[in-house]
Amino acid sequence: MRLEVAAPSREAAPVGPAPSLQAGVLVRSYELVRPIASGAVGSVFLARDLRLGRRVAIKFLISSDPGIGRRVLVEAQATARCVHENIVVIHEVGSWQGMPFIVLEYLDGPALSAVLRGGSLSVARALELIAPVIRALGCAHRAGIVHRDLKPDNVIVTRAGTVKVLDFGIAKLFHSDLLAEHESVDPMTHEGYETLSGPGRVVGTLPYMAPEQWRGQEVDARCDLFAVGVILFRMLTGQHPSGSFAGKVLRAAALSPQEYPSLARVAPTLPPALVALVDRCLRKAPEDRFPDADALLAAIEATIDELRSQARSRPAEECPYLGLSQFTAADAGRFFGREREVTAALSVLRRSATLAVVGPSGSGKSSLVLAGIASSLRGGLHGYDTISLRPGRAPLASLLEVVRRHAGAAGMALTQERLQREPGALGVVLREVCQARRTSLLVVIDQFEELFTLASSEAIRRPFIDALLAAADDVSSPVRLALTLRSDFLHRVAEHPWLTEVVSEGMLLLTPPDRTTLRAALVGPLTQVGYALEDEALGEEILGELEASAVPLPLLQLVGTELWSQRDRQRRQLSREGYREIGGVHGALAGQADKVLAGLSRAGRALARSMLLRLVTSEGTRAVVDRADLLAMSPESGTVLATLVSARLVVAQEDDESVELIHEALIEQWPALRGWIQESRDDVALRDRVAGAARQWVDAGRPSGSLWSGDALAEVRALRTREVALGAREREFLDASHALANRSARRRRVAVTAALVALALVAGTAVVGLAAVRRAEGEARAHAAMAVDEARRAQLAERSLSEKIAQLERKERERAQAEREAADSREIAEQRRGEVERGRVELEAALVEAQAAARRASRLAEDERRLRESLADALARERGRVEELRRQRSKIEQSLR
Repeated sequence: MRLEVAAPSREAAPVGPAPSLQAGVLVRSYELVRPIASGAVGSVFLARDLRLGRRVAIKFLISSDPGIGRRVLVEAQATARCVHENIVVIHEVGSWQGMPFIVLEYLDGPALSAVLRGGSLSVARALELIAPVIRALGCAHRAGIVHRDLKPDNVIVTRAGTVKVLDFGIAKLFHSDLLAEHESVDPMTHEGYETLSGPGRVVGTLPYMAPEQWRGQEVDARCDLFAVGVILFRMLTGQHPSGSFAGKVLRAAALSPQEYPSLARVAPTLPPALVALVDRCLRKAPEDRFPDADALLAAIEATIDELRSQARSRPAEECPYLGLSQFTAADAGRFFGREREVTAALSVLRRSATLAVVGPSGSGKSSLVLAGIASSLRGGLHGYDTISLRPGRAPLASLLEVVRRHAGAAGMALTQERLQREPGALGVVLREVCQARRTSLLVVIDQFEELFTLASSEAIRRPFIDALLAAADDVSSPVRLALTLRSDFLHRVAEHPWLTEVVSEGMLLLTPPDRTTLRAALVGPLTQVGYALEDEALGEEILGELEASAVPLPLLQLVGTELWSQRDRQRRQLSREGYREIGGVHGALAGQADKVLAGLSRAGRALARSMLLRLVTSEGTRAVVDRADLLAMSPESGTVLATLVSARLVVAQEDDESVELIHEALIEQWPALRGWIQESRDDVALRDRVAGAARQWVDAGRPSGSLWSGDALAEVRALRTREVALGAREREFLDASHALANRSARRRRVAVTAALVALALVAGTAVVGLAAVRRAEGEARAHAAMAVDEARRAQLAERSLSEKIAQLERKERERAQAEREAADSREIAEQRRGEVERGRVELEAALVEAQAAARRASRLAEDERRLRESLADALARERGRVEELRRQRSKIEQSLR
């Protein structure tokens, strides 16, 4: 971080936005992009940092106060001491044209005040948002800094879900009168409340000021905890504790000796523990509040744990399964069946700084690490924070993005160039952050195989691997590394000896789940919400089908989700009838996907096929594709993509700019997609070659020498006629290649024409010479005649050449038409193949049902046989008894005679 300030101008700066502040203006090394907010004392602009190639926010402060520059520096230095993931980062402070400015981390997302405009929040959401705010306050308080102006406008909720607190101490720069009776809307505060500041004045924003601030008394960190109470009260009720946001009411309530009304008066149904927590924050006397932010955070976390425990113990109607979505740390409460593997992983991490979870596709590697291992490491004095990423095409850039988000200002010192030169710098920064926060850190690299399937060269892979291994280099370090890797890519690890050694030492081989694991994953979530399977036999039938699958865990979640939609709410059961309705395990996946395609038009299905194939690599793994590339395929792309996303066949990444298949189970278990991949395997491989060549061409600065020509270009021409989806970069590369080839062809035609013209000129010259030497001998005339004949032959040759070119172009058009007709025929054949495949699936289902019926009939026949035997035995015994009675009767009769 660099802090600098120039001496403020002695000339009074105009109050209001400066005319020179507009888009495109350069302020030192920053280019202004557009205004974000403006007010009576300043403006905030989105800007580009031209040195580091990033977006920043610049706040310009406009005031006639000649000392404002010095106070900006003091406040910025105070904020710079607060290094925390939930506190905004200040990059630079300076002065430009007499206006002091502050360069801040750009936060893409709404303020908490905008979130609250939609009304009160749920208890879970309110606690989820307020906990990071309290952590930020704790960091500031330990640095001796009191915010004094905490309010919803100073809390940003980024689109990635991170919560950031702004303006530590900066509020002192905004002026107003202490006893102002009116309210004025200022876009810089967004709330319509004036901020009080200045020598001898109170610092704060009226609705969130503690009573001691209203009285002008000395304040400490507990005034920030009062503001937390007000924010929580507003989150949960939509109201202020005093009942009004009017200035007179706020002042009277703050200066009154009576306590604020309890939260329970406004929201009597809230949990008592939460009510007590908010009421304590709002005590008038600072000594009656929580002593510090850490104590308040402990109370918040205890309340969250209590609410989670209550939620688990009571029935709920929320689906307990995730479908094809991946488990995250937030889903730890419904992650069942992997307790043994979690224990084994924790044992590995006690003896090794790196854990490598290796297993086949669909074995649950990512879910185990994020929902099982990471959640088990959380908590305690030195509990683990977790950051996770996927390598993607630019692994080092992905790593830096999440590290900077976690490390704050400390992470800004890291650049790709520095890590390539000094890989150990990553570990230094992460260890310093862990030490400052008294935590440890688990770095999760999910789908590590992307390092080999998406990263195009060893020069890209090597710095990423070196930086990771240097960060988690010893068990005494607070940094741990967890990798998830598909087992069929394990051989690629051997290309890096150091990585091979580390992975071998910390490997946890995740085998396919056994029946016990599957049963826990199937029954556990149901029990948690008060539901059950209709009978044990249904569970065994589901588990039997799952065991035969290559990807049982994602299919289990999908089957559970589909069964939940068919549940018997009255008996709180998942029924056998519902299981038949969804078509069993494999019918659930194929049925859902086929149902989505069936709802599209013929053109939509063809477009969906192209999109889905674009999302698969030539090695049969998921590909991450830019959304823009998919949308550029057709005017209908947006509608088709939205359908695939809403059906959860594909998922948009966090940045909403890239798309991928939701799970590799689709590649393995969906017959239609598997068939398309098989048919298009050569096309997909060629497409990947084009993508690699296009990346190298762009990276090299688009030189013409890297473009394709000849046979390679002809092969790609055929690829285009088969409508294989290509990205914008690939299309640009091929367009440039075609343009270069066309220019070369035109140059050849020009050369031929020039030769013909030259020959005609020679012939003309001969004719002129013949006229000049009429008296020459007959031999000269003969030569002239020969020249004329040559000219005629040249003209004939040119005409013939033109006809051949026209004939070739006509044949090219006919060939293209034939290929289009062939493509249409292939599409019809594919549709019929799909219908045959669906018929086969239905026949297989009927066969399974017939076999089950046969087994039932066999059991009934066996029962009938046993019953007949039992009846025969009983009849024989009865006959013997009758015969014995007859004999006894006969004896009695004889004795009577």
